[in-house]
Amino acid sequence: YQRRVRAPPSLAGSSSFVLDTTVRSVQFFQNLFNQSYSFPKLDSLLVPRRGGAMENWGLIMYDTNRWPNPQDPNQSFDDVQASTNTISHEVSHQWWGNSITCTWWNETYINEGFARYYGYVAINALFPEWNNWEQFVRTKTLPALNIDQSGLYPAVIKPSNIGGNNSLGTTLGSAFDIITYNKGGSINRMFAEFLGPTWDKAMISFLNTYKFANPTLDDLIHSLQEAGFEDAHHLRTWLTTPGFPVVYLELDSPRNIIRLSQKPSSLAQRSQLWYIPLTIIAFDSALNPIGNPIKTNFSLAGPIVVPIPPNTNFVIGNPDTVGYFGVRYTPENWEKILSVTSNSSTLVKLSTISNLFVVIGGCHELLTLGFNLTRSLTNEKDPTVWRSILSQWDLILHHFYLESYYGKMELFLAKNLETLVAYVGWNSTVNPNVDKSFRELVLFTSVYFEDPVSLAQALTCLLYTSPSPRDRQKSRMP
Repeated sequence: YQRRVRAPPSLAGSSSFVLDTTVRSVQFFQNLFNQSYSFPKLDSLLVPRRGGAMENWGLIMYDTNRWPNPQDPNQSFDDVQASTNTISHEVSHQWWGNSITCTWWNETYINEGFARYYGYVAINALFPEWNNWEQFVRTKTLPALNIDQSGLYPAVIKPSNIGGNNSLGTTLGSAFDIITYNKGGSINRMFAEFLGPTWDKAMISFLNTYKFANPTLDDLIHSLQEAGFEDAHHLRTWLTTPGFPVVYLELDSPRNIIRLSQKPSSLAQRSQLWYIPLTIIAFDSALNPIGNPIKTNFSLAGPIVVPIPPNTNFVIGNPDTVGYFGVRYTPENWEKILSVTSNSSTLVKLSTISNLFVVIGGCHELLTLGFNLTRSLTNEKDPTVWRSILSQWDLILHHFYLESYYGKMELFLAKNLETLVAYVGWNSTVNPNVDKSFRELVLFTSVYFEDPVSLAQALTCLLYTSPSPRDRQKSRMP
């Protein structure tokens, strides 16, 4: 197939990056889906101010803010990574959306949920050093959990009369919401990780069986069943039910068992049960993992019993946030998790942040644990971890805005940012390796929480860079 890039000459350097990523993504998907790209050309076109990107068959259009330019000093690594994920997302649409297309808007998930997931699959394979799943958890899974926990937001699969009169008042625009994209993509990731080769086999069959056709959710479930996943009908619950489950995990060390149960994240689905694929890691008293991860699944309210290795001191469930659900522990287990969090992988840290903040909402009971987690990460330098925890605190603080101790909460957070502020510095000469957008986030947050040192430094910078009264007067002159 013919492949070209059309962009201004000033972006020639980045155009080669866009073309290379596009070609490599196409090759990756051809191999993964065992299906060749089905059009004689694939052009990439930069269209300033068009907004976002669009996956026309054979012509992908990008706005300037979706055009990665690794050589541009004004683009942070986070920007480049996000824009590169947009390329693979749009390329994956050449299969998910163009080769097959959903029958109606209510099942836009078949286009967008799969493009969201497989876009990240491709970039994780093409740029493994980027640790792309960390960004997926932070920017896709956690925001979806935040908005979905009330159980009042429309499900992934919308009403069949979407755009018409329906009880949820859903419009065609809701077919392209955060739930369709991010919850849909997260559910796909959960079942793909759980099923492994069975999932891959089902997707190859699905794409090739319904090539140039309009498959439905029923067809997707049938393909999964044909590939060997007999319980594929449970996927319907995940996609048609608002909210998500919270797994309650109780360790019984003397009996070498864990008791598992589940409840909905919202009372709006108080009797709902989900089929939950769950991974658990057991730790000994020396804080070392014991054996291989325990993999199980359950669809009952519980409690159900799962055996664990002898000498288990505590456990972590859903350690890499692959599952689209929350996990709650006993207070003792929580404290032991926090004792190892600072030395854990980024994905385990994101899992802990998710389970403490996304699920607790305004729950005073677990607020102390949130403070303890933040304190344990005082020396953390990973931007992904801090972006996540600061965004969660931003949401949590709204629950306590009218409380008498709200100011003390802000002071606590400001105090725990001091080490990070010193690390990123007030200009790039302090630490040139710090991502620009991350520095801006840290400094803005410290000032917002009214840290006195940061406020003084911000005022100094403002006075240094502000125009003089005479300059301001000149700027008003015609």
